[in-house]
Amino acid sequence: MRIDGTERARGQDAPIAGAGFDSEAVAPADRFAAWRASMEPAQHIRPVEGSCRDPSVSSTGWALDDLLLSELAFSPISYRRRPGKAGDYLLLRLYREGRAYGAFEESSFRTRPGEIHLFDQSPQCHGVTTDWHRLQSVFIPYAAVGYVPGRHPAHLSVDADSGVGRVLRSAIEALFAELPRTRQAEGAALAAGFAGLVKGLLLTRPSAGGSRAFDAARRLAMRRYLEDKLDDPQLGVASLCAAFGASRATIYRDFAEHGGVARFVIRRRLERAFRDLASGPPDRGRVRRVAERWGFACPYHFSRAFRRQFDLWPSEVFEAARTDAVGAPGAVAVVRPSAAA
Repeated sequence: MRIDGTERARGQDAPIAGAGFDSEAVAPADRFAAWRASMEPAQHIRPVEGSCRDPSVSSTGWALDDLLLSELAFSPISYRRRPGKAGDYLLLRLYREGRAYGAFEESSFRTRPGEIHLFDQSPQCHGVTTDWHRLQSVFIPYAAVGYVPGRHPAHLSVDADSGVGRVLRSAIEALFAELPRTRQAEGAALAAGFAGLVKGLLLTRPSAGGSRAFDAARRLAMRRYLEDKLDDPQLGVASLCAAFGASRATIYRDFAEHGGVARFVIRRRLERAFRDLASGPPDRGRVRRVAERWGFACPYHFSRAFRRQFDLWPSEVFEAARTDAVGAPGAVAVVRPSAAA
């Protein structure tokens, strides 16, 4: 993310510095284009075709010690975050308005108002927002919470009505409420305290031993086995029985939380289809070919299943990707992670 605000003021009694893209510093007619340019090359953003006549954005940011915070609102967009461009940061985001649908690494995600999501900013991510979006974001360095890629999850979502969700939401809202009057002397303590809360609530898990660890490892291995063979039309419970020597009862129990093996496989195939539609070349017949690639012989059934999974038709994702592929803005140097969707 480019630092466009004031530099950190000297003196412990000075207010904390502004950071990121400040929409008020740009003429209204130029704000969306300037915001897009500020996100490159870490993120490529385009307005969703036909969603509104004049795309718009509102953005304000702050630097709180080693945390970066932003309040952001924008009209519907499609976006693609390029891998490895945002640095070693996590993004904690509270969604206030709007919905988004995206693909993150090998899985899809959706967001709703009130939810909190934690994203690793290093892997590739792309998606679509379907209406006016308003959100609050906190970028946290890996080191501040002890995050280790591969050992910790790359994406977490928090139910708005859960205890963790309510505590995190209250903390985020309180932190943003204090920013306009926070002084430099308080910045380090607030940043460290907030990072500690995030680490304790989202990234610290009790160690599991004995049979619990074995069962967890088996479930993970089974899921990876299925994900590696999603293009096999015979994939199912019998495949797992043969590969792992497990009983059908064990497999049914291991996949109960996913609604069974068949639902898990269909969901993963739809996620792969979403990824292919959002990132592939925008050519004629692509929806049909993607459906066939992931085992959906009937385009009608594929479209209905896709709609149930993502609340979007395949054609909507495809059209957003086709719009996204038009044009390629020039690269701009990046010194901070992007604060886009």
